[in-house]
Amino acid sequence: RYPSRSPLAITIGRTLAYLAIYALTLGFMLTVHYSLFDYPMRGVWWRCVAVVAPYLLAAILLAQAVGSLFRHRESSLLWLLWLSIPFLLVSGASLPRQAFPEWLYIIGKAVPSSSAVEAWIAVQSRGASLADIASELTTLWVLVAIYGVAAVVANRRRQN
Repeated sequence: RYPSRSPLAITIGRTLAYLAIYALTLGFMLTVHYSLFDYPMRGVWWRCVAVVAPYLLAAILLAQAVGSLFRHRESSLLWLLWLSIPFLLVSGASLPRQAFPEWLYIIGKAVPSSSAVEAWIAVQSRGASLADIASELTTLWVLVAIYGVAAVVANRRRQN
């Protein structure tokens, strides 16, 4: 039997494992993928990382919190799959932000991809500075904190 670990240690361990996997994906995307398909890259690589880091942390922590709501972890995938289209719509990737009612835009800010897409487009398309995307980055870091607490509570609940 494994020794009991604190919910915080479990959350950090899982988060670092997923972050390592996605860091490799990000490295591939920013180097090989962009050059292979000749995508324009107006953003500086470290600004891209500054956008993606809080996004990945928020998404990973959200997934841990949601995953604990289900008896079988695989069931959470079905729930997230069902929500993926609404998440895509409120992110602003497929429709401009002006096409949404204000209340839907506010609800959409709870989804990490909403702020990340806005910040990514600003950095990649317009070469925006971090000061230009400060509100999106602030939103992402607030989501990291909220979902981090939720993930620790969820891991504590799962342990009990």
